[in-house]
Amino acid sequence: MNIIVAPNGVALPQDVQATLQNPQLVWTLAGVLGSFVRASSQVTEPIEVPIHVVRADDVANVWAVGPWVFHASDLRSGTLGMYCEMVRKSRAKAGMAQMMGMQAPPGVVIPRYVMSLLAHDEGIPVGIIVQSTAPQPPLPMLELQLEAGVQSMWLASAHINIVARIGEPALRAALAAVATLRAAHTDFGTFIDQMPATLKPHSLVDDEAIACLVLDQWERQDGGAQRMQQLRTMVRP
Repeated sequence: MNIIVAPNGVALPQDVQATLQNPQLVWTLAGVLGSFVRASSQVTEPIEVPIHVVRADDVANVWAVGPWVFHASDLRSGTLGMYCEMVRKSRAKAGMAQMMGMQAPPGVVIPRYVMSLLAHDEGIPVGIIVQSTAPQPPLPMLELQLEAGVQSMWLASAHINIVARIGEPALRAALAAVATLRAAHTDFGTFIDQMPATLKPHSLVDDEAIACLVLDQWERQDGGAQRMQQLRTMVRP
């Protein structure tokens, strides 16, 4: 199917809307996909984006667009613990594929990178796992400039998944290490260059490490703590 991605939103064709079993889930996923399209290319007028629908039912949707695969689940049918476990397994498989330099057999997709999002913008809690098969996928906030709403979904998921994996005290220690590093380097380039080595001992790499650049401010000043509280009230632990 095709969806319409415009500079300020997305649209679904009428024939697609008529077949939706879970419209809130689909609209959330479509909005996220639109943000990725706009972050990857300049959209100045509405364009049709072809979507390969891998799976579509009332609990989950899996869409593929170019090197990206989007797995969206209605979290009313599960728990936060189940969602975090799915994210952990997906990240582990992607990491193993990178380390081993695995080549996919025909018809099989091996993700090289995984990030995750937690949303409730359409009134229901949605967990999204985003996989990329590109050799060097863009990282959020660095090469991939996601819109504020989708970036907030990413930070919410990063926070909940980090805490589920290493615990709240360990996350606070990592954020303190970031604050110390930032205070020691006024040059942003030097600060960024030293981030991986600073956070690797805290078991934080890739987009989780990048999230630690702004998690504290997002929680305290940008409504992040309120967003996570809302999600926790909507989804069983």
